[in-house]
Order: sequence, then C-alpha cells, then structure tokens
Amino acid sequence: MRRRNFCATTCESCKAFFRRTALRITVLHCASNGLCEITAQTRKLCQKCRLQKCLAIGMRNDKELSEQIDEINSCLTGETEATKQIRQKSAAMAIVPIVKPIVDYCGINQLESSRMTELSDACLVFNYPSLSDNRVTTTDLLELMIITNRMTEVLIQDVITFTKRLRGFQKFCADDQLALLKHGFLDIIYLQGFTCYDPERQEFNYSIVS
Repeated sequence: MRRRNFCATTCESCKAFFRRTALRITVLHCASNGLCEITAQTRKLCQKCRLQKCLAIGMRNDKELSEQIDEINSCLTGETEATKQIRQKSAAMAIVPIVKPIVDYCGINQLESSRMTELSDACLVFNYPSLSDNRVTTTDLLELMIITNRMTEVLIQDVITFTKRLRGFQKFCADDQLALLKHGFLDIIYLQGFTCYDPERQEFNYSIVS
C-alpha cells in the first residue's frame, strides 16, 4: 500500500529503508557507478542507487523537513532585513494625499489599451481581399458545399493563427487551448459571417481565398 512518507508517495518497504539509510551518516558505494535499475525485485541489491531513487522522487529526511518548516515559519511570522528597511523607509517618507479630479470621462488604462491593440493586430488575419467585380453566383447545393468546406478549412487555419497572436491565450495548456477552440470556433465563424452579409440583397458575399 502506498502512502505519503517523507514528502513523497512510497510503499512501506521504501519508507523503512529511507528511515534506516537517509538519516544516518555513512558513505554508500555502487558497483555499477550509479547505473543500477531499481525495481521491486532489485531494490535490495544496491543501497546507493535505491537511496538516489528515493531522493529523485522527492523524499526528504527529517533535517531537510525541519529546515523547510523553519523557512516557511520565518516567512509567515518573521521579517527579513530587506522588509525591515522598506518598512523603515516607508515610515520616514511623508504621506502626501493624492486627490484626483472628478470627471465624467472614464478612459482606458495602459493595460487595457495594450490588450486592445494586441487584439486589433491579431484580427488582421481576417482581412480578406475585397470583393472584385468578378462575381460568381451558385445555387447548386453540391458546389456550395465544396466551396463552404474549402472556406471553412481556410478559416480554421486563420483562427489558429489569430489565437497564437494572443499572449493571454498562449498561457493556457494545450488541452485548454484545444477545448476553447472547439467551443468558440462556431461563434467566430458566425461573427465573421455577419461582416459578409448584404442586408439589401439578403445574401452573403464571400471572397474565395485560395
């Protein structure tokens, strides 16, 4: 049965071995220069490699745990020298109240402006060529499906390019990025389609992108 022992999930056998070996001051040797493969069958053949494997999976001895606990406690309850200096300098500085004038206009800050610029630049990928005078009208369902499938393939690539230009989107893991693309792709298609709709003729006009 595996349990949490010495900051790592191990079996009882490795727990007992680590308590006997890691907490005593001794020099261990390996006949294979530290290249032993440690398994449930071979773990008793080389103490050095077994100890190295225990340390590799995160097991820590009592001394290291005590040092970590002391460090955490000092961070929670103590005060470093740098913190003391900052506090002393802050206390010595005069407190000058800053009164902002009350205005009706509520502008955007620098961060919001940067994000809007980033989004605007990313949207440039959807700037397709303007419609030319050479128009092709189709009422054939099969031909329409072929054209639509081709345009969808192009739009998928453009959406992927669009997301790669958003720094916030790149902070997500690959699985989350894929999930967001799957759930938001149709919305992007609809929004892009609205820009191609002619309300006077009640029809959609698309540029055929090769």
